[in-house]
Amino acid sequence: TRRLVQLCAESSVALTLAADVLFGELASHVRQVLDGRQVGPLLFVDLAVSVPQHRLRGTREGVLLGYGIPCLSLLGSRFGAIDSIYARTRSLGLNRPEEDLAVAQLRYQDGLEGVFQLNGLGAEAQVCLRVYGQQGAAACAVPLEEDGGPGLRRQYADFAAALRLGRDPSYNGVQVLEGRRCLEWIQQAARLDREVFRNEVTFD
Repeated sequence: TRRLVQLCAESSVALTLAADVLFGELASHVRQVLDGRQVGPLLFVDLAVSVPQHRLRGTREGVLLGYGIPCLSLLGSRFGAIDSIYARTRSLGLNRPEEDLAVAQLRYQDGLEGVFQLNGLGAEAQVCLRVYGQQGAAACAVPLEEDGGPGLRRQYADFAAALRLGRDPSYNGVQVLEGRRCLEWIQQAARLDREVFRNEVTFD
């Protein structure tokens, strides 16, 4: 991932992270809640992703690698920098080394707390976000992949606007790397079975 981002930057090639989670109904809801300050100063964010078990059968990747990067990129871009992560990952439903369950407790640098859960044992493909603030709470549940492609159309529109205006796409190489970094961070915290701080995260 780092090499791909580096090559694109060196060649002046625009790179974007494409996923309905980033441009679909969930992203619109997050933007409305945060920009409209519906819940006041944020206290806690809870993002839960449910993936049907049959989607993981026959694959070589766990639920984190398969579905985690866009969600982690969304959390990072909209809720700020994470300071520490404590996580557990397990393979429960399938006899394989890759995980089908991941639960991470997130502590942000500005004091916000959060929980991120990826469940590959689900009966349906769904993303559920709950945001809690000093003045109330807001929730949104959407399909993991939207039928009809409204999120895909918004992705193309954003990418076209970036090229036309000479700006970076909304989710560029920086967000791709941060999402991947958080994925590795969760896996490292799970291996060590303890809270891991940002300056402790290592990459192979």
